[in-house]
Amino acid sequence: MALRVTVWNEYIHEKNEERIKKVYPNGIHGAIAEMLGKTTDFIIKTATLEEPCHGLTDEVLENTDVLIWWGHCHHDKVPDEIAKRVQMSVLKGMGLIVLHSGHLSKPFVKLMGTICRSKWRENDELERIWVIEPSHPIASGLPEYIEIPQEETVKNIELCRCWTSEKNLAKITEALNIDVHKLFLPVESSIQKDSENISQIKQTIAEELKSYIEIKLNEIIK
Repeated sequence: MALRVTVWNEYIHEKNEERIKKVYPNGIHGAIAEMLGKTTDFIIKTATLEEPCHGLTDEVLENTDVLIWWGHCHHDKVPDEIAKRVQMSVLKGMGLIVLHSGHLSKPFVKLMGTICRSKWRENDELERIWVIEPSHPIASGLPEYIEIPQEETVKNIELCRCWTSEKNLAKITEALNIDVHKLFLPVESSIQKDSENISQIKQTIAEELKSYIEIKLNEIIK
């Protein structure tokens, strides 16, 4: 039996920021839904913040086995009523997966009973994730816990509060098969690059046309 999955997303910064829109033209929820939709194991629906009832009506939640929640920075725009509705659905057995900054979302905070603030570090430390409800279908087949040998959070790196280790830089360059210095080169604008390519193509076509015309004219004159 296919698992009924609803992918929820704020879907705001993809529309407001052009660079993000280029990466996720159909929203992050659309990208997740497309990926999950490649298998017949799931029946996928999507919901967003700006939809009526924020896309999370009683009917939607009643027909959802797993809710994937992608939160970024608009947690306060989710009404308490909707957050409570999601919380109660989870307590009744619905699975919940929070992504990105979803640990600060209202439903997750209500479920955890804490402020859910987290500290960020980058020490290549082992992280152990415990399966606290092994009987839940979403945890089917998982062991008692999962270990990530070298966990690394990136927020402090993004905010220039700290830097990644030499060990991880070496792993990245090895995976990409590039020299480490190339990670620090300025990113060339794809628009500028495309423009330069088009100009070069135009110039090549013009030169070839000119050469062709000259050959044909010489043939006619002879």
